[in-house]
Formats: sequence, structure tokens, C-alpha cells
Amino acid sequence: MRTAYPPRRDVTPRPRLGSATLALAVAAGLAIGAATLLFQKLLPGAWNHLANSGAVWVAGAFAFTAWRARHPKEGAILGVLVLIGAVVGYYGSAMLTGVQDVTALRGPAIWSGVALVAGPVFGVAGFAYRRGPAVVRVVAVALLAGLFIAEALYLLAEFSYLAEAVVTGAIGLGIPFALGRSDVERRWTAGAAGLVGGALLVVLFAVSAIVDALFLA
Repeated sequence: MRTAYPPRRDVTPRPRLGSATLALAVAAGLAIGAATLLFQKLLPGAWNHLANSGAVWVAGAFAFTAWRARHPKEGAILGVLVLIGAVVGYYGSAMLTGVQDVTALRGPAIWSGVALVAGPVFGVAGFAYRRGPAVVRVVAVALLAGLFIAEALYLLAEFSYLAEAVVTGAIGLGIPFALGRSDVERRWTAGAAGLVGGALLVVLFAVSAIVDALFLA
């Protein structure tokens, strides 16, 4: 009579997140933040909004984690580092150039708090896009595209910025077709992005209200 043994667990340790990757994430964030300030002076008309767009920062975190993250935990950590780096890069450059008062720390503190929430979400989404199955990729890309769509709707509803909304919305609508790996995946992602955009619009209004309250406190 044979003895039934439970299946072996895979105890192979995962490779640790290297210091070079951590440093690269911070450097990427610093570059994104500094570039934001620079492009505020260079981009014309409605395109200038992209230099003030939180969705663009998030896209940077998404792209970095898609490139470097090897599992979801790494995606979450790297996503936070990229967005925190972007906050430091933006406000640090603003202080060095005299655009921002050195003593004005409320802005960096608030946006660092936002980065701590958005970083893991979109960091994991970036990992999922690169390494996940088709269904997970659809959700990940729809999340990114939906954020641009939500931002476009927010610009239109809150400020009546039609041109800026068109630019931002066009990017959101284009993301599923740029990142989808098949026609079916692109169609599903485009449809999901619209639903996600509507949900994230509510989130943007809530975040805006919280940020306004903190800045005016």
C-alpha cells in the first residue's frame, strides 16, 4: 500500500528587488517630475495640460513597472518609488528655479500621500500588463486608459476645458489600441476603459475635494 504524500510546495526563493532597480525607479520619477516643470514652459495651447496631468505621472509608473517588475509586490513598490520620485523631482526643480517657495511643503506632502495610494495600484497594473494573462491585461490597460478618460471628463465638467479634454481623452481612447496585443483584446479593453473612466471620474472628484480642503485648511 502506497502512502499518499501532499504535493511539494515550491520553496524556491524569489530574487530580491535589487538596489539598482530601486535607484532606477527613483531616478525615473525624478526625471518625470523635472520634465513636467520644463514642459509647462514648452508645450503650446491645450497640450500644456499634459505637463500638469496626474495621469501622465501614473503612466510613467505603469511603464516602468511593466519594464522592471517581476511580481506584483515589486510592481507596488516600484510604482510608489516612481511617483514619490516625480513629486520630489517636480517640487525640487520648482524650488531650485524659484518657482516654488522652499518653505511651502503642503503641496509635496499632499501629493506624496496620493502617490502612496496610486503607486501600488498602477504599479501592479503595469506588472500585470507585461506578465499577466489576457483577461488581467485587459483590466490593467483599461485602468490606465480609464484614468485619462476620467481626467478628460473632469476637465470638461469642472472647468469647461474642451481642448484640453479632447487631447487627454484622445490619449485615453488610444491606449487600448496601442497596448492591446490582439484585435479582440483591444476591443474589450476599449469598452472596459469607458466603464473604468466613469468610475474613476467619481474618484477624481473626491480626491479634488480632499486636496482643495487640505490646501485651504
